Amino acid sequence: MRIYFDHASTTALDSQVLDAMLPYMTTHFGNASSMHHYGRIAKSAIEAERKKIAQYLNVSPSEIFFTSSGTEANNWAIRSALQGLKVQHYISTPIEHQSILKPLATIEKEQNIGLHYLQIDKRGNISLIELEKLLKKYPKALVCLSHANSELGNINDIATISDLCQKYGCFCFIDAIQTIGYCSVDLKNMPIHFLSASAHKFYGPKGVGFIYVDKKTSTYMKPLIFGGSQENNLRAGTECVANIVGLGKALEIIWQNNIDLTKHLYTLKTHAIKMLKKQIPTILFNGKCEHKNQSIDKILSIALPSTQDQAMLLFYLDIQGIAVSAGSACSSGTHKMSHVLSYLHIPDNYIVIRISFGKKNTIQEIEDFIKILKKKC
Repeated sequence: MRIYFDHASTTALDSQVLDAMLPYMTTHFGNASSMHHYGRIAKSAIEAERKKIAQYLNVSPSEIFFTSSGTEANNWAIRSALQGLKVQHYISTPIEHQSILKPLATIEKEQNIGLHYLQIDKRGNISLIELEKLLKKYPKALVCLSHANSELGNINDIATISDLCQKYGCFCFIDAIQTIGYCSVDLKNMPIHFLSASAHKFYGPKGVGFIYVDKKTSTYMKPLIFGGSQENNLRAGTECVANIVGLGKALEIIWQNNIDLTKHLYTLKTHAIKMLKKQIPTILFNGKCEHKNQSIDKILSIALPSTQDQAMLLFYLDIQGIAVSAGSACSSGTHKMSHVLSYLHIPDNYIVIRISFGKKNTIQEIEDFIKILKKKC
């Protein structure tokens, strides 16, 4: 038996996505910067996918730039805001992904730029009142927040956040890596300046992502990588056409099936919560995962009473054929409580597991998993 409950870390490549990618690894192998037939086919494919993504977000294709990953997109937004927009202060939270926290910490140290972290309550909530006070205090700040936290699943109200940024003349950057394809985002009606995404979170290939930069802001964008003139002279390097095609196809598929997928993920999550409460009455649910519309349906973070440490429990589950995680895969390997969980005041005798569901998971898999988990609690 093998059960995969780690879709917030990565998803399996959809077979239709692979079929779309293969011709651009073999027949249509041209360099998109070349002027001949092979190059034009590659370039045309890239622009078709750029247009597709733009339609999903309700923006102009010229506002979409391809990257090698969500991490690159996050770093690019943060550094470009400093160099191009001349931001004087950054506002974030201490529970963001490391691809936001580490560049922020580096810039604070190297450039002596102001950095303020919003306070987090025991559920992982931020205070919009505190945010507004900071926006008043620090004009021309860049707010760096996730749409949904990668470990807790908590959803931030990005419409209100972006409106507050606009009200006080500040810039808004949203890390949407966990939500693109799962939550509807209409950027035409939200004053967001930067938004990042990564294909492997929605059944696309690893090694490709994109960043949205609104057209007024893109005028001030500075390259993170220098070299050729790709991506309108802003992101040098020969494009991986197959990966870009895969990104576009994956987004198309999840977009077309969003209603059914959302319903399926919500059914899985609510059943898991019900069964876990019944089988392990002392269980705790982290963040806002029990509340509809306040947490993304695919993520469920739980805390369990256990005499074992976290690493041993994860090892035991892996031996039983079950793949779950303690939190973000990018932070694994330390065997320490993640920086996110350390802010939630979880009891010392509890250990945390992040369960993240996918389109092929079943109710039976949840019940099999809980039977195994119960033996260790």
